[in-house]
Amino acid sequence: MNSSISTHPVSFSSSPCTSPALRWPRRLVHLFLALLTCLTFTGLAAAQPVTVRIVPQKEAVRPGEQFAIAVVLQHAVGFHTWPAAEVELPPAIADFAIRTEIKVADKPAWVEKIDGYQFPVAHPGKVPDPTGDKPTIDSPLYSDTAVTFIRVQVAQNAPAGEQKVTVKVAYQSCNDQTCAAPEDLEIEATVRVLAAGSTDQAKLIEPALFQTYDLALWGKGTTAAQPGTKVAKPIVFQIFGYTITIDPEGAGFILLLLLAALGGFLLNFTPCVLPVIPIKIMGLSASAGNPRRCLILGFIMALGVVAFWLIIGGLMASLTSFKSISALFQYPAFGIIVGLFMLGMAISSLGFFTVNLPNWVYSVNPKHDSAHGSFLFGIFTAVLSTPCTAPFMGAAAAWAVTQKPIISMATFAAIGVGMCLPYLILSANPKLLKRLPRTGPASELIKHVMGLLMIAVAIFFMGPPIAGWLQSPPNPPSRVYWWIVGFFGVLAGVWLVYKTIKITAKPGNRIAFGGIGLAIVAISASVGILLSSHGPIKWVYYTPQRFQDAVNDGNVVVVDFTAEWCLICKALESGVLHQPEIVKLLNNGPKVIPIKVDITGDNADGKAKLRELEWVGIPLLAIYGPGLKEPLKLDNYTPRQVLDAINQARGNKIAAGNGR
Repeated sequence: MNSSISTHPVSFSSSPCTSPALRWPRRLVHLFLALLTCLTFTGLAAAQPVTVRIVPQKEAVRPGEQFAIAVVLQHAVGFHTWPAAEVELPPAIADFAIRTEIKVADKPAWVEKIDGYQFPVAHPGKVPDPTGDKPTIDSPLYSDTAVTFIRVQVAQNAPAGEQKVTVKVAYQSCNDQTCAAPEDLEIEATVRVLAAGSTDQAKLIEPALFQTYDLALWGKGTTAAQPGTKVAKPIVFQIFGYTITIDPEGAGFILLLLLAALGGFLLNFTPCVLPVIPIKIMGLSASAGNPRRCLILGFIMALGVVAFWLIIGGLMASLTSFKSISALFQYPAFGIIVGLFMLGMAISSLGFFTVNLPNWVYSVNPKHDSAHGSFLFGIFTAVLSTPCTAPFMGAAAAWAVTQKPIISMATFAAIGVGMCLPYLILSANPKLLKRLPRTGPASELIKHVMGLLMIAVAIFFMGPPIAGWLQSPPNPPSRVYWWIVGFFGVLAGVWLVYKTIKITAKPGNRIAFGGIGLAIVAISASVGILLSSHGPIKWVYYTPQRFQDAVNDGNVVVVDFTAEWCLICKALESGVLHQPEIVKLLNNGPKVIPIKVDITGDNADGKAKLRELEWVGIPLLAIYGPGLKEPLKLDNYTPRQVLDAINQARGNKIAAGNGR
């Protein structure tokens, strides 16, 4: 779309700087007043109190499609405009306020209809009391960023190509002393209409701008939220088969932070982070004899964990291109670098080599018993958690990135605090660490087993980037590397069983640690077998044309967003979607089409579809169907929820999300 965003800074007319000369003796008084007014209006003009721009919701639209056009009034600090006529004003203000008006000038032929206008919430403000009874009076105002949405439906016979639409915008800008002359603008925007059956992608232009756009208002004409209207949408997510709804305002925000912290805590039990935890705990145990030092090192490591999550939160709050943790994996270098670093740690832990490095290297060597080493280890531990999304954490993070920066940072800080909590507890209670082996065969065995598991994790980090480089979307990437991951996991389990028998004769120890070793073998072998397979479902791999054809034929379309590095995606696929009743329904169910969107590599169409759904990160299961006005979106689901959602998409009166 060319010129899809139009801007128009305010200009002031009827400037009193050109007032005619007045007759003496009042000339000096009038000249002074004219000069004062001139300077006031000149200052207003220089400040550009209001900037207007128009942003279509998408870069391209299809015939018959419904979409929105945002009209954005950006107010400078200290300035406001009067709200639309639908907002009630105090009588004294309503008598003279020049209301904001927005409308399409003449409906162009490519538009089927203008469904209506969704004016923004008018925020409480104070303006001079025109009656003189009080210095100021409370009144609803538009300030900061005020966004009005024009609901547009494209005609079925709309010609392909760039089409024009002209929007009239009228308003008056004021500060706490005076008002400028009214503005009456006509701004033209260009919308690209796709040809019927086109496979071109239709990306969202500014998803964050349309967060308050309400699809439920279609068919209700022009609306305006009154002052005091709740605009914060509740957070809805699924966990353990239940749907949880949280109002993020007031006490609900505290609950959200607690759930974010719980999600961060659960990250420690993901397969990416778990192999390094024993190594850090053993490092802390070396300082257990000095409680003060143990506490300090644990606290510094916790600071490293929190610092990483604050950096992630800051990036998401400030960069429009970085709206999910998984965005890190869109850069192959990230996985390769982390994998190589992990591989180096693993080989060092196995004791395969000792290298004498220059002295300056040892000054930044991240040893567990040093302050900077603990801080760096905390950052590294948090980095390892990035492929995984724990329950609660994903929904909290997805909500946080749409909020003000301070809210985003608080939420991500809570995730970091939750993740570092176990280390703080251990470091504050050194007695819990004293019984751990610090030296000797048992300590070496733990290091060797963890080293082999870290090699498996390193291969996992490096595998997806390499598979992505070799991938040609929409075809799925290779999964051969999962066999290597499984091999090193099996080797770690076998080594634990063998060495346990060699170094201890106690039946209890042999049973306990031998059992752990056998469990590692079983899990690792399952990983190699299951995750290297593409599973029993006959997936259609996503292209815009395949998806549109499936929808146009009246099918229920189940779209699974996944990636090779997304472990929770694979867990949901194996544990839920591969259940026999789900497989049977997706493969042979009448009018049901399963489509997979794999964003491991350079899958531009797949990533555009994810943005179109206004979703950050994966996993995501989006279900479309003739019984739905908009797709159902599930990020943590059970077989019952999937079955109910498909029935609802067919038009059956079954409430999705209540399965257990």
